[in-house]
Amino acid sequence: MAQPSFGQPTQAYGQPAYGGGGGYGPPPGGPPSYGGGPGAPYGAPPPGKKNPLPFIIIGLVVLLIVGGVGLFFALDDDDPTPIATTSSQPAQTSADTDTTTEDTETPTEDTDTDSPSGDDPNFAESDVVAADFVQSMIGGDYDAALGALCEDGRDPSDGDGFADGQSLADDFFTEIGATTITDGQLVSVTSSGDSDRDVVTFDLETEVGTVGFEVQVLEEEIGADLTICGYDSL
Repeated sequence: MAQPSFGQPTQAYGQPAYGGGGGYGPPPGGPPSYGGGPGAPYGAPPPGKKNPLPFIIIGLVVLLIVGGVGLFFALDDDDPTPIATTSSQPAQTSADTDTTTEDTETPTEDTDTDSPSGDDPNFAESDVVAADFVQSMIGGDYDAALGALCEDGRDPSDGDGFADGQSLADDFFTEIGATTITDGQLVSVTSSGDSDRDVVTFDLETEVGTVGFEVQVLEEEIGADLTICGYDSL
């Protein structure tokens, strides 16, 4: 039996025990083991399908923008409605003001209607006769003032009349509470309610201030001259 020779091993020490090629070099007739060939450990990954996620995101953004713009214009179209409502309010206010004015004028008409007819004087010259009497008292012409009195005012027998001008002056100035009259102003002429009598009102300026004074003008007989038949301080 033949013995194996130690000088010829069955497998070289430098050759790997697996695989078809040896060493670190490229295989015969082929590219290097780390190139771009198929199956290479460091090569580029095979091309795959494109990821649709970026396109979806872009589409959603576009939709949001379009929706926002549409909403803006929709809201902008609604703005004229409150403006129109506000502009109509001044017209309503004007109508209310006109109504108030008409209501205010109504009492004025009622007041004119309620005015008593007795305010109108009975005689057209009552103011002239009364003013002449007062002027005589201011000027110190007491006898002329006495002559302007009615018959009862010139008859002292019943205690109401005066015998002379001085007694008339004494009573007159006692009535007004003053001794001197510097001026007088006619205020009004009205009817006393009697068909034969008017009331003429004066403001007399005296040393004690302004004194209200009224004179009664009487027509003793129809067609007769008007006379003074009474006076009082106010």
